[in-house]
Amino acid sequence: MIVERALEIKKELIRGDKYFYGPKEVLRIYKQRHTDWKVPSIDFIKRVCRANGLVKKINKRQAGRSCYQHYPAHTIETLSDSISELDFVGEKYINGQTEPINIISYNSLYPFKYREFAMVLSQTSKEAINFLAGLWERISTPNVLKVDNDLAFIGSASAKRSLSRFVIFLLNRGVSPLFISPRSPWNNSSIEGGNNVFGTKFWNRYTFTSVKDIIDKLVEFNKSYQEYLEFSNDLPIKKIFQKAKHIYFVRKVLENKDNGYIDILNEHITLSGSYINQFVFSEWDLEKQLLKIQYENEKKLILVKDIQFKINSNLV
Repeated sequence: MIVERALEIKKELIRGDKYFYGPKEVLRIYKQRHTDWKVPSIDFIKRVCRANGLVKKINKRQAGRSCYQHYPAHTIETLSDSISELDFVGEKYINGQTEPINIISYNSLYPFKYREFAMVLSQTSKEAINFLAGLWERISTPNVLKVDNDLAFIGSASAKRSLSRFVIFLLNRGVSPLFISPRSPWNNSSIEGGNNVFGTKFWNRYTFTSVKDIIDKLVEFNKSYQEYLEFSNDLPIKKIFQKAKHIYFVRKVLENKDNGYIDILNEHITLSGSYINQFVFSEWDLEKQLLKIQYENEKKLILVKDIQFKINSNLV
């Protein structure tokens, strides 16, 4: 009976052209629908669906691709008990409109799973700030926010050691920015994966005729995503914020003759050549105005270098 019920739900989801119909969604609906029955494991549902030809094969990435480069995965995962990610999905276009459609993507990693996509006017710091300010009125604010090095987030392409408008907003809300390594989108693999889901399950699925059409369908898509993630908004919303005092950077050490180097906020920092092609994790203490550069080895951080790193007060 359990097999038949699981298959019935799976087929209903496929026939209903739902956004999500994987084993996790089958299990979620099974628990809702059959409260008086023993709940099967997700592995059981996977086996049943696979045996009945209802599973789409997915090519998985090779794990551990950057272990030998000391990518600070453990450090990032344990940096805080509350981490989220933000990214611009990229410009989209619809028929009959020359102006691009801009989408922003938010992903909460822990302590709860949450994902939301929204239309914004442009890919700017102002739009990112407005989006987050509204979102954090509805859900709990994280302690750390992972972002890429888009100028809308990190700020000036030339000014040294300056705090962007976006960074100042985060710090004032008690959120420490974590800038991933440039040109390494897999550093943000969870949000990049979500953006791919957005493309395949939402954007490529419809032929949109207007901005209103996109907005209306986004509401439905976000609702389905929250149900899929089993989001429960039971954490208190912060009203009083203690200013954050740290900014974090992940950088890959590049080569310059016999030395290695990294660039942080347009400062060229020389490191030993032994670190070339390795990742380092840098922590900027804004109170001490000290930058600590470290690398991760066997889940422990080892100090590479620390330097005075004064805030460019002329640009704050």
